[in-house]
Amino acid sequence: MSAEDNTKSTEEFETNFQAGRRFLKTDEFSSASETLSRAVELAVELFGNFDEKSFEPHFLYGQALYGMGKSKALMFENPTTAKTRVDAEEDSEAEKKKSSEKKDSTSANDKKTSESGGINKKETVDDSMESSEVVMDSTEKETSAEVEKTDEEEEKTDEVKLEEEKKNDDVNVEEEKESAEETAETGEEAEEAGDEEELEDEEDDPSDMELAWNAFEVARSICDKHLERISDSEKEEKEKWQTRKADCHLYLGQHAADENKFDLCFNELDKALELNERILDPTSRVLAESFLIVGKAHRSNDNFDKASEFFTKSSNTLKSRIACLTASLYKEGTNKEEVEEEIKDLKEIIPEIETLITDAEESAKQVAKAKSVLKEAFGSLVNVVTKVNAPTDETANDITSMLRKPVKRAAPEEKTEEPAKKAREDVEVEENKKENIPIVPPREEQMETTEKSDVVELTPETPAAEAQ
Repeated sequence: MSAEDNTKSTEEFETNFQAGRRFLKTDEFSSASETLSRAVELAVELFGNFDEKSFEPHFLYGQALYGMGKSKALMFENPTTAKTRVDAEEDSEAEKKKSSEKKDSTSANDKKTSESGGINKKETVDDSMESSEVVMDSTEKETSAEVEKTDEEEEKTDEVKLEEEKKNDDVNVEEEKESAEETAETGEEAEEAGDEEELEDEEDDPSDMELAWNAFEVARSICDKHLERISDSEKEEKEKWQTRKADCHLYLGQHAADENKFDLCFNELDKALELNERILDPTSRVLAESFLIVGKAHRSNDNFDKASEFFTKSSNTLKSRIACLTASLYKEGTNKEEVEEEIKDLKEIIPEIETLITDAEESAKQVAKAKSVLKEAFGSLVNVVTKVNAPTDETANDITSMLRKPVKRAAPEEKTEEPAKKAREDVEVEENKKENIPIVPPREEQMETTEKSDVVELTPETPAAEAQ
C-alpha cells in the first residue's frame, strides 16, 4: 500500500469510526453497525487484527450489533408492533379492493354511455321517420315504402351494432379481470419466492448476536495480548486494559444471559467482577453498573435472592458515591456544577434500583411460599401413598395362606391273613383228631383262657374241691 493510499484509508477509517460512535450514542444501531463494520475492515488492513488500535472499532462494533439484535428481539416480542404490521397489511388490501371497484365502476359507466348513445341514435332515426311520413304525398307511396324499408334495415343494422358493442365490452371486462387476476397471482408468487430466498439467505448468514459475540471475543483477545506485553511497572496502562477486558466480559455475560446460557453467563460476569473490584474505586459508577448487570442476570435465572443481593450492592455503591461527591463540594478546585449534576443523576437512579430490590424480594417470598406449599402437598401425597401401599396387621401376622396344607390320603388297606389261618387250623384239627393229639390253641386264645381260668365263679352246684 502506497503512502497516498495509506493516508486515504486512515482518513476513511477516522470518518467511519467517529460517525459510528455518534450513531451509537444516539442508539441508531443499524447505521452504527454499517459505519463501524467499515471501520473494523480498515483497522485490520492498517494496523492488524490484534493491534491495540483495533480494540475500540471491534468493541464498538460489537456494541452496535448487540443493540441491533436486542432491538429486533424486542420488536418481535412486542405485540403492538405486530398489530401495526397487521393493520398496514389490511389497509393495503382495502386500497387494492377500492382500486378494483373503481375500475369496475368506470367500465360500467363506459358501457352505459355506449348504450345511451345507441338509444339516442335510434330516437333520432324514429323522429326522422315520423317527419318523413307527415311530409309524404299520396302520389309518392312507392318511394315512401322504399324509404321505410331502408329505414328498417338501418334500424336493424344499428341494433346489431349495439349488440356487438355490448358483447365486445363484456369480453373486454372479462379479459381485464383475467389479466388482473393473473398479474396478482404472479405478484404473489414472486413475493413468496422472494421471501423464501430471504429466509435462505438469513439462515446462511450469521445473526447480529453471533457477530456481536465474535466482535467482543476479538476485543477480549486484543486485551489479553496487550496485557502480556505490559510490565507491572506500567500500573496505569495495565489497569486501563484490565478495565477494558472487564467490559468485554460484561458484554459477553449479558449476551449469554439473553440466550439462556447461564453457566457461561456467570462465568463471564464473575471474571468481570473480579477485575472491577480489584481495580476500581469502591464508589465507582462502573462497579455499581457491574453489580446491576449481575443482579439482572440472576433475576433472569429466577434466582431472586441473589438478584436482590446484587441490586442492594449496586444501590449501596451509588449511595456511597453520593456521600463522597457531597463531601467534595466543600473542597477547593471542584467543579460544583458537574458534581451537583452527577448527584442529581444518581438520586434519580437509586429509586429505580430500590424498586428492583423490592420486586426481587417479593418474588423470592412468592417462590419460597410456592415451594413450601408444594412440599406440604407432596408430603401429604407421600403419606397417602405409603398408607395405601402399607400392609395391614392381619396380612402381616396371618401366614396360614403361605403354609402348605396337608392332603388327606386314604390309609393303605392291611392284608388280612385270617382266612388262610383258619383254613390251616381246620386242617391241623382234623389231623390231630386222627392221631389223638391235643389241640394247642393259638397264643392269643391261650392268654384268653388263662385269664378266664384265673377267675372262677363259685356256684352252689360247684363242689368245693373242684374250686380248690
